[in-house]
Amino acid sequence: MMSLLLWHSRVLAVWRSDEDYEDDDIPSVVPKTQRRENAFKYFITSSSQASRIQNLIATLYHDSAYDFDFLIECHKDVITTDIFTKGLIDILKQALAQKKTPAIQRSVYMCHKDLFSCEYTLKQIKVNNIAASMGAHAERVSKLHRRTIFELGYDKETIEKAIPKNEPVKLISVAIYKAKLYSCRDSLTLVVVE
Repeated sequence: MMSLLLWHSRVLAVWRSDEDYEDDDIPSVVPKTQRRENAFKYFITSSSQASRIQNLIATLYHDSAYDFDFLIECHKDVITTDIFTKGLIDILKQALAQKKTPAIQRSVYMCHKDLFSCEYTLKQIKVNNIAASMGAHAERVSKLHRRTIFELGYDKETIEKAIPKNEPVKLISVAIYKAKLYSCRDSLTLVVVE
């Protein structure tokens, strides 16, 4: 998923006036003539690479999630002070009896420009397994991005390459439904609200 900040860092620039510098609710967008063309062109070629990498990282997280000893060792100090994490570990002790466990993940990417070579690289700055519920916002923001870029004069083909289809609400709903059909009758769907 592409966050609003990520999109702005690639396509436009956000600035704040001297009067409202501390207020995140009053950003302004630099006009089309001043946008960073190279960053946008880089993003078009890198978004498909990011999608492929995201699948590999999801596999790594999945494999780690089934390494019980590793998880207990990593969290042994945290569960002594964090009740929420302790509760998750208690659930983990029961949940590992299942052979298949679906999970919802959210990833955030940023575009990095090297100070010396001026080359752009895509950096995955966050993978989140708990706060993955921002799908409703992400879907609307993606639609806003598509419309804004279209208004800036880009053709639909370029927009399709730059901003992948983003329908997390539909995908999450279908995934939960299919997981329920696939599992045993006594299975439960755990929705974590922190």
